Amino acid sequence: MKFDENIIDILKNFKDINESLFIEPGNVIRTMSASKSILAKTILPVTFDKRIAIYELTKFISSIELFKNPELIFNDRYVVISENKMSINYLYADEDLINKPYDKDLVLPSIDVEFDITSDQLKGLFTAIKKLSLQQIYIIGDGTNIYMQAGSSKSNSNMTYSIELGTTDKNFKIIINNDNLKIINSDYHVQITQKRIAYFKGKT
Repeated sequence: MKFDENIIDILKNFKDINESLFIEPGNVIRTMSASKSILAKTILPVTFDKRIAIYELTKFISSIELFKNPELIFNDRYVVISENKMSINYLYADEDLINKPYDKDLVLPSIDVEFDITSDQLKGLFTAIKKLSLQQIYIIGDGTNIYMQAGSSKSNSNMTYSIELGTTDKNFKIIINNDNLKIINSDYHVQITQKRIAYFKGKT
């Protein structure tokens, strides 16, 4: 099995949500933060035929990146990562040590607001967050338009980066801590319920 750059990027994103990862047989992987406030799922272009428990995802990714174009062979107790005459045997963890995510898709109780955001718009948002040291993301409806903004949690700050994303007849303000928006750069369709859940759906 080969892991391309896209799969590695997904694993790095999942690492930011939870350092451990449990993989069920199939081509879908899921993760969940320790606080259970973030759930993520993706469909991969590869299929696993075994249950795999990885305790330190950072070390697993680093092991793969030691090689330029490695082959991964998943055995019952470990994965062999190899290229030419070099290899690493990476042992699986005990499944009981892994914080397993829910195995069912999250169904929103209602869809009260929805809009689309592009990868370029997200890139601009995250660049502003990094360069301006902003901590919070706001999704705001003023009865006419929908905005996604990056701002500071400090009451004396008047610096806000804003993107207009669509129209709405609702008035609302949703606050998301920047540390809780762990998504890779992509186009997303976003659905929000008044039960305080935001669902970002990308191509996979």
